[in-house]
Amino acid sequence: MKQPAFSSIENLGEAFDRQIRLTLAKNCPRDWDEENHLTRSVLRVLRDEFSDVEVGRIFPQLSIKWDAFKLSGGVETLYGDIGVLVRIQFGDSHPLEGVAFLEAKRAFFHPNYENATRGTFDSMTWDQLRRQDANTPFHRVVLYDCHRKRGADGSPIDFAFCTTLPTPHVLALGTTDREIQRFGEPFGMCLAARYFRGYELDYREETITAIKGFANSKFGVEYLVVASVRIDGEATFDLRQMEVNLNRYERIPDYSEVNDVGAHDDTDDEDDEGNGLMEES
Repeated sequence: MKQPAFSSIENLGEAFDRQIRLTLAKNCPRDWDEENHLTRSVLRVLRDEFSDVEVGRIFPQLSIKWDAFKLSGGVETLYGDIGVLVRIQFGDSHPLEGVAFLEAKRAFFHPNYENATRGTFDSMTWDQLRRQDANTPFHRVVLYDCHRKRGADGSPIDFAFCTTLPTPHVLALGTTDREIQRFGEPFGMCLAARYFRGYELDYREETITAIKGFANSKFGVEYLVVASVRIDGEATFDLRQMEVNLNRYERIPDYSEVNDVGAHDDTDDEDDEGNGLMEES
């Protein structure tokens, strides 16, 4: 279903980030223990809300159509948790394909998440990040974090945010402290303004072939975003054209489909008492 047009790619990135923060806040602290759950929740809600959008009122106009998938079965993940596969076409030109990779990490709270000055991204390991960074240019880390503040009446209010940094920056900083987020940018803005415009992508054929999940490849990512982007024209989304192996990747169900089958609700519409979204002051 076509979503409303956005006047700029920055407006789309801001809309992404608002939805990401709201989704993460709803998962905190009840469903904060597992990074895969947080990633699946974020990608599902973004896809459900923004899977078919138009950007720009003057040239160049962008048409973006995309979907999100989860790896079926185990493979060796040399590149990270999330892959973003983009097929981009400039008018009637021959399309380009490129892919970006991110490793997802959540904040660990010590002793509880009401103290925003404490807590770390303890699951980051330097050897893992060095290996992933060596396998592809432009590798990034995406960080999930949540804090709790108290309102004027003492009621708890959760706020969350999601930042991303180039992996070489994380390695250079050499710390897992929450402070590294100060050097990053919002993940939603990166997804919209960088990846969906074809920036910071790995265009090497061998990498793209591996990540699509072909039978002769033992590599993959836990979650794969597949996007078709056209500049100055209407994008078409065709998985057969993009040759993604659907025997290896299965589509993340819509939010409505999850509720219909009574599965765990990743993005509960009913806010817990006191649970909301606020900007960090």
